[in-house]
Amino acid sequence: MAGIIIAGTHSGTGKTTVTMGMLRAFKNQGIRVAAAKVGPDYIDPAFHRIASGNACYNIDLWAMRNSTVHGILHHLQCQSDMVVIEGVMGLFDGAADGGGSTADVARLTGYPIILVVDCAKHSTSVAAIVQGFDSLVPDVRIAGVILNKVGSKKHRYMLTQSLKTHVPHIPIMGVIDNNTHIHLPSRHLGLVQGVEHGDVNRLLDTLADMCINNIDVSAVSRCADTVQSFIPPTPFPMYPPLGTHIAISRDTAFQFLYPHVRKAWQQAGAVISYFSPLSNQAPHPDADAVYLCGGYPELHLPILAQAHTFKTAIRQAVANNIPVYGECGGYMVMGRAIIGADKVRYNMIGVLDHTTDFSRTQRTLCYQTARAIQPSHSAFDAPMQGHRFHYATVKAPPKTPFIQVQNTYGTESGVDGGVQGSAYGAFFHMIDYHPENG
Repeated sequence: MAGIIIAGTHSGTGKTTVTMGMLRAFKNQGIRVAAAKVGPDYIDPAFHRIASGNACYNIDLWAMRNSTVHGILHHLQCQSDMVVIEGVMGLFDGAADGGGSTADVARLTGYPIILVVDCAKHSTSVAAIVQGFDSLVPDVRIAGVILNKVGSKKHRYMLTQSLKTHVPHIPIMGVIDNNTHIHLPSRHLGLVQGVEHGDVNRLLDTLADMCINNIDVSAVSRCADTVQSFIPPTPFPMYPPLGTHIAISRDTAFQFLYPHVRKAWQQAGAVISYFSPLSNQAPHPDADAVYLCGGYPELHLPILAQAHTFKTAIRQAVANNIPVYGECGGYMVMGRAIIGADKVRYNMIGVLDHTTDFSRTQRTLCYQTARAIQPSHSAFDAPMQGHRFHYATVKAPPKTPFIQVQNTYGTESGVDGGVQGSAYGAFFHMIDYHPENG
């Protein structure tokens, strides 16, 4: 199956912008294109899904079992003519223990690498950068480069001549000028979500035009065809579902859900329905489990504080012993209150006894392994791998923590989240079960 990996020398090179534009350009050309994103990320995949018209799956070699990775890759190959994978950070950057980099994904898939290089503060030195990335590891080779943030005709000439002289075997597949670069707004956890853009499809078509006018899209497509990678037929990963009918939060405040988890629940036979806390909706009356996704509740605190139908329904679900599981943003609203950046206290659901505070932010970003301290639901019986990424702090932590967690080094451990009856929640985002368990 044809495929490419769009990587960068570091974060901020423009690889996300290029990936979105290429996905939409291929889609507009009638190519069935599937998208994937290396590493833990909710926001970029949402843009990729809209750009390609297909769900974008995460490929995380640190957090996922081999069977999960192969199942996702096989699924992507079966639903498309070409797979486009966006890398994470720099090409060789991964978890704290060195695993899970974009280069590792290139080794696994055999897909050629298109390297996006930020040229804003370089000229001839770009050749040294590209040569270094190409030669660092013998089995990881660069198939082509896209030069981004090029300042002038003279700058373009210096860059191209340097690359042709010193790394002539690596073709230049695109040159994007500074005045062509399209800025995408961001906030503390990454880009502003795709659903928050007034006309996201117009934006994506503009990015597609940018790629068509500045990148040899045909050369990229031919490059994708040079290596026919084959992932053997592999069943999609199986996860014990939370229930037979799972009601999942979905709106601009709560939509951080990895699609492989939802699909695994569906393949296990679970019915999925959606509801919007921001619209003051209750979960479906037939639901026997509720999943409150992560997201940005801190941006909508006055609305959530007045969402009485939603909050009452969650309290009633817990009273009826229906499992309610919240991750990060969902966990925050399950507590007694959230203190906003404005230092105002907003009352939340109260099925857990903690309070979250945004008035003094503290950034937490790490991979973690987790195990339920007192497993009382089959979905939490096995050790899990995932990540934490939040700016909130907790005042008055829950009396009964939910999980024991350990970082990627295996040197720091602690507890996270809370349990009260059938209410479970934590800052921890589950990606997969521990590799030792299948």
